[in-house]
Amino acid sequence: MESIATRTNPDYGFTLGTNEKLSEQMGCRVDVLDFSSTVTGTHKIIKAQAALERCTHANTSYIAITSGNYGLALKSVAEKLRRKVHIVIGRTREGIKTILEGDFTDVHFIEDLQEYNPSGPYDHPSISPQNTHTTSPNLSVSSTTDHLVESFRAKYGRAANGLTNITTHRDIEHHDKWHSELKNHPIYRVTDVWRGEPYNNVFIPTGSGELLCDLVAQKMGRQPNIYGICPQGHPFIRGMDHTEFDDNVPASRMDKLVTPTAITIEDHFDLDKYWYKNVHFLEASEGDSEIADRVAENADLNSESSGAAACTIAVPSFREKHGLEFKPSDLILVVNTGNGEQYLQTA
Repeated sequence: MESIATRTNPDYGFTLGTNEKLSEQMGCRVDVLDFSSTVTGTHKIIKAQAALERCTHANTSYIAITSGNYGLALKSVAEKLRRKVHIVIGRTREGIKTILEGDFTDVHFIEDLQEYNPSGPYDHPSISPQNTHTTSPNLSVSSTTDHLVESFRAKYGRAANGLTNITTHRDIEHHDKWHSELKNHPIYRVTDVWRGEPYNNVFIPTGSGELLCDLVAQKMGRQPNIYGICPQGHPFIRGMDHTEFDDNVPASRMDKLVTPTAITIEDHFDLDKYWYKNVHFLEASEGDSEIADRVAENADLNSESSGAAACTIAVPSFREKHGLEFKPSDLILVVNTGNGEQYLQTA
């Protein structure tokens, strides 16, 4: 099947094109949906734009927990839209505080907010040193989000600048009927570059499942098999939803894929049964990830380990483990979610 020339999204700069090196390695055409060319290096810029555009009340500020990439995206969009954003990080990420701070972004430490939490202490996996998980199995991620807002109001609610009006991604989803809108208006709008390419296998790095669900909802071409690539012990691998991150989820070099957000894959979309049965989750070991990094580098992809997870399909032992076989007539899409760490490096 003939290669396609690179297509670029005019709004965010992400690209779709045939990767000749991956195609040669796989023996069939492999296209890459590549988010590394966005202004902040990852797909998170699109989610940040969608969230702040829906934060419509002028006296309302947006607040989010982040380990880095989403915070970087929020800073960029906040400056563009001139909207106030509060970014919450852990002290283990103190080195990026000055990078995330700006005219429209304030950065807070989650440990400081914990002291003001009226519902008791809580933890969040993304703030730990190597994403070592300390979240209580009995505490859902949505509750963590609620606690974050409660704690923020408790500490800053008396301030004169109206910090009592706080919204989160989860609040927007539920109160502005985000779910019902997204099936027809996905966050990660790729249809302008997609143009009906008849992929039969799609491979996506998967943490919360947002991006995977989003692409499923856009109903690509010939209704392909869609594979979410997850680290070892990920809840999706264990047949659970991602609010059930707990001590059974080990730290991973694919660190962005073991940091839950506030929604479940079942909640995110009202997917019809035909599409949902074509979604599969594949477990990648740390060794698979190390090789995938080298594959991505050799294919001239700009990725951190999380972003390169879908390149595991070029690892023979990974394909054998999961019974994956491809024919020369197959058309594969690999999603590279990018590399935000290049912008978060501190001196």
